[in-house]
Amino acid sequence: MAINLSPTSVSRKYFSASDTITNFTRLFKLILLVALVARSPFLFSQNTLDNLGLPATAPAAAAYSLRQLSTSYTGPAIQVRRSSDNATQNIGFNGAGDLDVAALTAFVGSADGFVSVWYDQSGFGRNATQATSGQQPRIVLAGVVEFQNNKPTLVFSGGQNLLSTLTAAQATTGGNITTTSAVFRNATQNSSLFSSGDGGGNRYNIHAPWGDGNTYFDIGNIGSGGRISGSVQWNSTYSIGSFQRNGSQGNVWRNSVNVISANTFSTNVTSTSGMWIGSFNGSSFFITGSVGEIIAFPSALSTADRTILECNQSSYYTISFAAPQGIELVASGTAAASACNFVEEDVVWRLVDLVNNAASGNNLIKIQGGNNWNGG
Repeated sequence: MAINLSPTSVSRKYFSASDTITNFTRLFKLILLVALVARSPFLFSQNTLDNLGLPATAPAAAAYSLRQLSTSYTGPAIQVRRSSDNATQNIGFNGAGDLDVAALTAFVGSADGFVSVWYDQSGFGRNATQATSGQQPRIVLAGVVEFQNNKPTLVFSGGQNLLSTLTAAQATTGGNITTTSAVFRNATQNSSLFSSGDGGGNRYNIHAPWGDGNTYFDIGNIGSGGRISGSVQWNSTYSIGSFQRNGSQGNVWRNSVNVISANTFSTNVTSTSGMWIGSFNGSSFFITGSVGEIIAFPSALSTADRTILECNQSSYYTISFAAPQGIELVASGTAAASACNFVEEDVVWRLVDLVNNAASGNNLIKIQGGNNWNGG
């Protein structure tokens, strides 16, 4: 048998220098794309919550609200399911940045409306969802939008919740620095407002309140340096709650008053579980009340930033702050443009100092024998 070994039976491919450069460029682009996908959170654009008055230096890990929190956010506020036919529709904001109630009522009609998706406005796309109809919080009842303090609200009646793709670890820096801000009302019962649903050794959880009337703020191992608590309830009216940990220091503010403070945190949270809104773990410790917004920051907001946020919430939701403690009389000048109704000038007297005084019209005059000032 003859075997043909002629040169024509062999095929060779030669590459030019330009081919090599082109292929290298394609490979580099592919490696870069894979790297970007692996770091997918950075494909999202971080939104500054400028409608709240916050700077770019105070970004949120996740932000849920029924108002527009950032001028950079152009997506919807919520996805709503109507009870008449279970159809769903996204509902956005009107020109003022409020929930588009007209679009909401036009879609729901005379039926009930329930929230199946609460969209994250932080820019990370960490939406909170609930696919089970019976566990979706209500926003429309028989054609009437649910309101609290004249603003739309989500109603939780003891069996509703939403699961966010935000993890406990993402809501912190280093597992021990975080701030969660919420506008809500909740009955005094065993419940969790915002929780990773993990066991006691590694959890991010806010019991606000528990059935014993206490509020428990958990970051880490609750049996060993992962919990602070105090007698604080949230059932009477809409309230602004700020829950913060900064290393070992933990604080809770209710309507801008520091109601819990302890320097006892010592363990960190590392959980990668999603965060539940309205229950502990999706099947237990549900809240009974209403929620207007909840924002998680992977930082301990500065006093200035926290005050700006709380003042904005106070103004928008018409939530009054108590007068400063220990002050019985405050004389104020002309109100300046501010969400907290700051004034251009404040003059304050303590009641104990108001001795040997006389009033003349709008003037308060301090006198002594012979109408002489006593240096006070």
